[in-house]
Amino acid sequence: MGPPLLVIKLPEVRDVMVRLLAPALLVAISCWQARAQLHRQARTVALAVAGVMGAVSVHVLFKQLWSIETAAEFVNFGLAERISWEVLLLGAALLAWRLDRPRVAIGIAVAGLAHFAWYTMLIHNPMLSAQAVGSWPIANLLILAYGVPLVWLWLIGRRPPSLPAMLERLRSAAPMLLIALFAFSSLRQLFHGSILTDPGVTAGEDIFRSIVAIVLAIGFLLWGIRRGLRDWRIASLVVMIAAVAKVFLFDASGLDGLLRIGSFVALGVSLIGIGWLYSRQLGEDRQSGLQLQP
Repeated sequence: MGPPLLVIKLPEVRDVMVRLLAPALLVAISCWQARAQLHRQARTVALAVAGVMGAVSVHVLFKQLWSIETAAEFVNFGLAERISWEVLLLGAALLAWRLDRPRVAIGIAVAGLAHFAWYTMLIHNPMLSAQAVGSWPIANLLILAYGVPLVWLWLIGRRPPSLPAMLERLRSAAPMLLIALFAFSSLRQLFHGSILTDPGVTAGEDIFRSIVAIVLAIGFLLWGIRRGLRDWRIASLVVMIAAVAKVFLFDASGLDGLLRIGSFVALGVSLIGIGWLYSRQLGEDRQSGLQLQP
């Protein structure tokens, strides 16, 4: 629920093997051998219990590979450990789809997304909690941390069974949040290095935040136009308004001379470009609507 789960707090490997993994395997084998005699609901419940026991066992065994025992080791390797676990879950989901078990695959993918959302986005977010992401710009753990959930969302959308309308809309909109978090986290890493929670914000970093927001707004708009996604176009408008407000209320007050003029010129060019794209898109929508009329 917050403090890192260190390997020294876990039960002994022998106890896990004897009390969890072995019973889980026996239950699964028994259900498989007696599948013709067991009621479907009873078999589903038994396999679900065995699956939970097996997953806990595998996770405990997985924690032994990294063997993170101290808070300092968690800072250095905690994010890498979580990413590797989520990659294993992604592989398990792909295997389930390969074996024509789409519901099992989606269940594993949802579990992986929940693991990412709870631990990497909320509790141990590198922007809020000290987590080493790597010293190289772009080529670091951030691209994996936010890239693996994007793959899950893409797979869930492309594979049956189809999701309800509300969940499908959330699935299609979630990549915007992941892309924005990756962009701003990468910007922070560029100025502060591996640990993003180092205090202080330089003037250059603050200006680049506005630039990144404008670039994101343009990118969301272009993707929304290309794919016909209304949510992406609305998000583009919201991000651009926030960027404009930040430039006028905060950035411009801290600049003078040519820097202030340059910031307003860049902002004006961006607004003109987005306005042109919106007017072009609205014109195409209006034309297609007229063509559809009898």
